[in-house]
Amino acid sequence: MKKVNEIKDVGYTRYLFGDLVYNKDIDNNWVGLYKINNNKEVEIFKHNVYKLYSLEDVAIIQKNTSSDCIIINENYEIIEEINGMLSLKKSLKNYLQIMIKKNNVKKYYFYNSSQKFIPIREPYELESKDVFIGRVWKKDVKAYSKDTEELIWEKDVSSPEYGIFKDIDGEVYPNSLNSAAMADDDTIYLSMKGGQLIALNSKDGSTKWMLDGEKGKCVLYKNFIYKNTGVGLVVIDINTHKAINEVSYSSYKNNEAGMTGDFNVYEDVIVMKNQMDENVVVIDRKTLKMLDYIHLENCIRNSSSYCTVWHNNRLHAIDGNFVMHIYELE
Repeated sequence: MKKVNEIKDVGYTRYLFGDLVYNKDIDNNWVGLYKINNNKEVEIFKHNVYKLYSLEDVAIIQKNTSSDCIIINENYEIIEEINGMLSLKKSLKNYLQIMIKKNNVKKYYFYNSSQKFIPIREPYELESKDVFIGRVWKKDVKAYSKDTEELIWEKDVSSPEYGIFKDIDGEVYPNSLNSAAMADDDTIYLSMKGGQLIALNSKDGSTKWMLDGEKGKCVLYKNFIYKNTGVGLVVIDINTHKAINEVSYSSYKNNEAGMTGDFNVYEDVIVMKNQMDENVVVIDRKTLKMLDYIHLENCIRNSSSYCTVWHNNRLHAIDGNFVMHIYELE
């Protein structure tokens, strides 16, 4: 790959209003929002930016680790300031989640595009067409009505019907989640430590199908689940619930040690990390062939998917010294 630019003091990257933006990490302060335009760094927002969650036309910015929040529109203009609030884990399809911490009492709200605060009982991790899914922690899955927030169903996926987890020494333990839960319009997908991939009906929690295999982190993209087993990549068709393609990382030049951490799937490519060899690998999504890789001498910043991002046919990779290296395929 050909290096075309590098930017110093980059904290993290995010997609916002169609742009790839990033903040600055200067002396442990998260400063401003920036983007690259014609290979030049452009400041688009001057306030501190610790966390950032967005919908199509608004975003919530948490200024510091414990602080007020700012709501901005797609022109990066402040449309509201909220005192004493902290943004939550993520945005859902139509809502941003926030919480108020006042007098040590937590209150949770949705903030929608109409600038309305909607009180909710607890934070939600996912949503399908019919239900909100509560935070999926280890083994418990709970689904709530999107109209009333009443609990509709709950499931303990550590029960024997969903298999067991056997560690490297052969000891057997109750099963639990291996990576973040995933959802589409009518199904919840769970990747388990025992290697099982479970598909639950989001309306009633019934089991649609279960596929055994190696454990690994998973990403849902369109009609496929991509599973990184550490030593290989497996593609699973959610319509046939069968593995349709796989590749061993030992076939990738200079990446025999395998891939670790979170990864990103895009229309044309998959971006993965080989943190042992400090490589970021770009893979053709359809053929699973390695297109190219880069080696970061100062290591990859962390295992997060936000430090290795593909945008406008360019790879943006942040190293351990907070330098973002920008490459394009030759």
